Amino acid sequence: MAILCMLCLMGAGILLVLPDPWAKAERRAAQDAAALADLIATPDKISWRLIDDVPLLRAMVWDADGARHYPPPQGMAPLPYEFSDEAERQLVSFQATVDAVAWAPFDTAGRQLLYCGAVPAVCLVYDRVLLEEALGLRAGALAAKQSKGSLAILLAALSCLFGGYGLWLGQRPKEAGPAFKIVPERHIAIRDTLEISLTPRDLKLLSILQDRDGAVVTKDELYDAGWGRDYMPNSRSLDQHIINLRRKLDPDKSRPVLIETVHGVGYRLVN
Repeated sequence: MAILCMLCLMGAGILLVLPDPWAKAERRAAQDAAALADLIATPDKISWRLIDDVPLLRAMVWDADGARHYPPPQGMAPLPYEFSDEAERQLVSFQATVDAVAWAPFDTAGRQLLYCGAVPAVCLVYDRVLLEEALGLRAGALAAKQSKGSLAILLAALSCLFGGYGLWLGQRPKEAGPAFKIVPERHIAIRDTLEISLTPRDLKLLSILQDRDGAVVTKDELYDAGWGRDYMPNSRSLDQHIINLRRKLDPDKSRPVLIETVHGVGYRLVN
């Protein structure tokens, strides 16, 4: 037990000297916030920047007097970067409490990250996985906002407290949980302990894949199930949708492949 505690303390010390991924993310967000604030008089340019910046999904920008400049008031055609009334209230409330800068999750799955700054008054919504990739971070590095010092202290304390029991617990057989299931009435899928929200098209594609019980489903069949015969998208539409669906089902890239590509034919569900 003493040796285990010593190793835990060494791990905590190493953690304290490792680079902080959140510092890297904060520098990136501060640059984005400053760039958007400089474009406050030209909202169209902000929209174009959002299109070019893959990890940055949406933004809200205020002037020094607290007047919102972006997104502009909704016109006849809604912008793809507008927020719902509920989301806007969430951003305004959160931004009002920020003294300097702050991070928070923006969705229940933890896929989206909210960054808000006081000066300039900007709130940014990032795709966490794409932001980690853009910053060259390991998957899951930005999954939870916690200081390295607090984490190191917690690691050392808990490891020393329960280290002796860990050897015994490690020998116990693990109870198997549900690997993967779809709950159509709730429009969700459950994978291990992860609960994933599904769009109607996600649900249709996953349902036909699951019904085949591991057999291959052709692309034509998936198009019929997801889009219907009245509309035939180009071949990349299905492929891109499957990529996005895989990201939902494995946001931290820690699980085995669930949707397997069968080249030249289609896809199958490996459960």
